[in-house]
Amino acid sequence: MPQAFHHDGVTYFGTVRGDTGAQQLGQYVHATDALTLSTVHTFSPDMHNYPAVVRRADGHLVTVYCDHSAGALYRRISTSPDDATAWGSETNIDSQVGGVGYTYPWLMRLDEEDDDLLLFIRNYAGGTMDWCLSRSTDGGSSWSAFTTLVSGSRYYARCWLSPDGRIDFATTDGSYAEDGASLYHFYSLPDGTFHQSDGTVITSPPFTPGELTKVYDGEVGAGVRYPASVARDVDSGDVVIAFPIQTGSPTDHVGEDEDYLYARWDGSGWTVNTVATDVGANTFEITEGSLSVDPHDLAVLLVSKRVAGTWTVHRYVTGDEGVTWDITAIGAGAGGSLYPGWVQDHADGLLAMWMQGTFTTEDDWSSGIAGYRRV
Repeated sequence: MPQAFHHDGVTYFGTVRGDTGAQQLGQYVHATDALTLSTVHTFSPDMHNYPAVVRRADGHLVTVYCDHSAGALYRRISTSPDDATAWGSETNIDSQVGGVGYTYPWLMRLDEEDDDLLLFIRNYAGGTMDWCLSRSTDGGSSWSAFTTLVSGSRYYARCWLSPDGRIDFATTDGSYAEDGASLYHFYSLPDGTFHQSDGTVITSPPFTPGELTKVYDGEVGAGVRYPASVARDVDSGDVVIAFPIQTGSPTDHVGEDEDYLYARWDGSGWTVNTVATDVGANTFEITEGSLSVDPHDLAVLLVSKRVAGTWTVHRYVTGDEGVTWDITAIGAGAGGSLYPGWVQDHADGLLAMWMQGTFTTEDDWSSGIAGYRRV
């Protein structure tokens, strides 16, 4: 899912082309319906290679990007404020962060008044997946050495930064169907401390799954694939994690199909409910359509599932914290619509985006980015 955010009538996002492998930053102006794409680098086509993007306090944009599990990690800063069409020189920050193989960069700005930035990223090292943080205190010019949060074989993780500075993390302890992986949660506060879901302080990272709060207890035939989306309601304190599980007997590391689940923390415990079953996931390369929680309304999801063989995006709404769902189909483009994601701080005109097109493998696809304009 591309990283995307809205600011002052413009939505900015990262994307990658299936024909050339070009990593691009998009700029969509709501008032004029104008879209501009700017290429920052070109690797071989790979669906993993979405660039991350964040806005600094002075309006300049910072992007970080890499090739799938490769050893270079690049950073650029826009030459003008609020302008994703022109970028400064490319800098390889690999020697600063100290990783080995990079994938899935995600950028966060910690404070509205300064330029403290965080980079959350996977470092693939020696057969393990280390999920790491690096900090920049100068608006992205330089970066600290990695702090590894969790590390393990085939671990997958995701995070969400709330306006109050709290970061919620979700991680698995595996991803193959035969792993029977479980799902875990923890969070950090601006003071640098880490906590289990109930607030219990946990020691300095890296953390083992046993130190975290177990959200969902997986098993073979119902193991977590990865955390698809994490979000938190600052007012209520509730946290939601949406994720797929692999069902049936494993073959070549995948299950026979997938179900989508919705886990919600209400301040006292986690409750897990089913969103959709038998969604049509039956290949390893394009495992599922995925799903995403609206960070501004935890009762709303975007869900991609197969309908008559075609991946179609639906809007799911719950009034009882995930027990039941009202469902509306909103996206069924030619070929398929996959990997929906909400725009951070979204506004009228563009609420969410997803990939729409023809998909064969992670490095063989032809798609565009479709936008969702209204609720």
